[in-house]
Amino acid sequence: MAHVRRLTPSPALIFTSAVSLIMIIPGSFSNIVNLFSFTAWLFYGITIAGLLYLKIKKPELPRSYRVPIIIPIVVLVTSVYLVLAPIIDQPQTEFLYVILFIFSGVFFYFPLVYYQYHPGFLRSFTLHLQLLLEVAPAEKNVD
Repeated sequence: MAHVRRLTPSPALIFTSAVSLIMIIPGSFSNIVNLFSFTAWLFYGITIAGLLYLKIKKPELPRSYRVPIIIPIVVLVTSVYLVLAPIIDQPQTEFLYVILFIFSGVFFYFPLVYYQYHPGFLRSFTLHLQLLLEVAPAEKNVD
């Protein structure tokens, strides 16, 4: 969803800000930065692993640009290190909470996105939220 005049992802910004404020209440700013960098590098690693998988297993797919294979490998090794080092060096239960929070999205993805189950109350809630925040679905790239 994007704001109809400003073209900003308002709901995503509001949700991220709310989650950040909730996470900072029991901890500190440095704690939220550490948890964010942990989460960011986890997703970077997953993305690079997907890129390597497609590059190796599906070489026939068209590529918009070429990257030497060593660059994604170095980034993947770096991301694995930056995800595992804090867990090994200073294990905290917060890392487990972050991983559980990330993977809890699977419980919402399958029924709502994959199987496209849309209960009436969610449609109504989405409509009211769109009107309140003045947002509409963003255009998809047709390329």
